[in-house]
Amino acid sequence: MSEVAITGFAKSFDGGESFALEGIDLVVNDGEILVLLGSSGSGKTTLLRAINGLIQPDAGRVTVGGDDIATLDATALRRTIGYVIQGAALFPHMTVAENVGIVPNLREWPPERTAARVDELLQLVQLEPDDYRDRMPAELSGGQAQRVGVARALAAEPCMMLMDEPFGALDPVTRVQLQDEFKNLQRSLSLTTVLVTHDMTEALLLADRIAILASGDVAQIGTPAEILNRPASAYIEELLTTPRRQAAELKGLFTS
Repeated sequence: MSEVAITGFAKSFDGGESFALEGIDLVVNDGEILVLLGSSGSGKTTLLRAINGLIQPDAGRVTVGGDDIATLDATALRRTIGYVIQGAALFPHMTVAENVGIVPNLREWPPERTAARVDELLQLVQLEPDDYRDRMPAELSGGQAQRVGVARALAAEPCMMLMDEPFGALDPVTRVQLQDEFKNLQRSLSLTTVLVTHDMTEALLLADRIAILASGDVAQIGTPAEILNRPASAYIEELLTTPRRQAAELKGLFTS
């Protein structure tokens, strides 16, 4: 089980003068994609990084699979959670295979097991191992590098995935393709995923549920249909303006 429960979470970056997040209560269900959505500075990445202990709360707690992460070894915890960021952040001096195999090697897997896992994952993210295994990051396109980043996050068979704007730096065609591929991959693995974005369209397309952050709190949480049909505030209504306009314009093109 990899359910995440965030209870009474608060975080200040100025010694308690003000709080970036305060009183956050949130559950990520086992096997779902929860998208954290909000404008810059809304606390999305802070909350994401708290799940694997990279940020410590000033109040409240975070549990993963029922275990309070404050009681767990931080390094061991992070090796069980895949983490993908914008731009992949591959190590430039390592080959694709070495990048993907970092965590299995840190966990002292036998070399043959790591090599087999690397090839398995390259196939899974649609990169032919014989063609890509020995390439350097500088030889990859943006989309290929992001695929390698996803493979690296999956390498040690994580209990969940944390993704911070993973598709934001890609061109529109590659972005949509990788969004579709990741959603299919997540479904096949039943992988609990928390994904940060500021793009409402991306959130609506990828999420099982969306948690919208504003003013240091959760402004609304619900399925994409619930958010679309029953926005809880004028702010959320405004966030929906662009995807609604795009949908209407596309519908007009198809019916004209």
